[in-house]
Amino acid sequence: MLKLAALLAVVLVTAGCDSVEKAAGPQPVSRKPAEHHLVYEKLLGQKGVWIADVDGGHARLLVRGGRAPVISPDGRWVVYVSCNPKDELDCKGTFVISTSGGKPRKLSSDLNAGPPGAVAGAWFPDSKRILVSRGSTDKQALISIDLASGKELKLVDDSSGGWGFSPDGKQIVYVRASPPVSASGTTRTDLFVVDSTGGEPKQITHTGDSVQPVWGPKSIAFARLFPDRQWGRDEIWQVHPDGSGLETITGPLPKPYRSENGGDAKDGIAPVAWSEDGRALLGCFFWGTEIPIAVDPESGEIRALGGNEFPEFPYTVAISRDNLHDEQRLRATLQQRLGDDATLVDGLAAVSVVGAGINATYTNVRAGADTLRGAGIAPRGTATSSFRITWMIARERMDEAVRALHARFIESQKPLLP
Repeated sequence: MLKLAALLAVVLVTAGCDSVEKAAGPQPVSRKPAEHHLVYEKLLGQKGVWIADVDGGHARLLVRGGRAPVISPDGRWVVYVSCNPKDELDCKGTFVISTSGGKPRKLSSDLNAGPPGAVAGAWFPDSKRILVSRGSTDKQALISIDLASGKELKLVDDSSGGWGFSPDGKQIVYVRASPPVSASGTTRTDLFVVDSTGGEPKQITHTGDSVQPVWGPKSIAFARLFPDRQWGRDEIWQVHPDGSGLETITGPLPKPYRSENGGDAKDGIAPVAWSEDGRALLGCFFWGTEIPIAVDPESGEIRALGGNEFPEFPYTVAISRDNLHDEQRLRATLQQRLGDDATLVDGLAAVSVVGAGINATYTNVRAGADTLRGAGIAPRGTATSSFRITWMIARERMDEAVRALHARFIESQKPLLP
């Protein structure tokens, strides 16, 4: 069953965490010393890719309408997704521009921007190539693109999302999904390692629940998926690049990081980035959003960052226009009480897929997101319950989204339930 509604979304913004791109290990060989800049995407005001000095000074607009920027390890280039400044869902592909400015150059038609916080691509440590994913959520090709020539090289064609470079950039660890082997229909996911120039991948985990790898100086950290009713209690584990040394880092999660009676939407933790010496690990705690945490690799101790054990996270409130009787008063009250901490997003619609047990696993959420992405529709938000998945999308794409989701979940021969 599909349901839809016109919405006005109120987003209360605080800090979260996402993937971290950095040059680890040996620095790239270069005749010039590396440059140092801050590069970021500005979501309010004059939107686009901005660049500043390392202390935040001399901030200036680098690319109007750019999204998801990633600076090269040598500090000379920025890859980003080029979008219409007036319509952030109208994007043209992955571009590269010098940090000193100039004319951008298109590298590919890939649109890896996704929601704010995602990235356009990952730089190889030598700053000469980027890595992008191409294909559906369940099966993606990892493509190396040469910066100078634009030449593409397919490394693997069976990634299921999530990868990381070795510190020297010579190998890549990625996630591969295997067909379900049990009556539950749960997809198995394991880690594989492949040379950055291609070749035969090597499987390094065999537990069927390994995702989100982060390669450090001593080992590869990753999340092991442990279901907990409709949520999860995912832990951080580690393994050596040759597949040996599989062991837990955090062990079973402490009580504050586990759902109680399946009712508080906690999904466990995952790694984000290693320190260069391997003595510290940045992670994320999934509790309605992504909350940054620090993990001690030796003791497994988990500590919430930001000075609070339970930091606040962003809230999104969706309001049907049928129930919005005094919009001007709502806008004035939000501005008076919350100022810049609240953003009112108009022009949205909600499209829902409804069915008993639809969220027994993440399969249907991923299938719906993949379907929308295949149609060029970028959701602005996703909400789930035990029987419903709802995507918030641009209102003008509503009819198209309904047709695409109807074809996937109703007309397709693929089963709705996992």
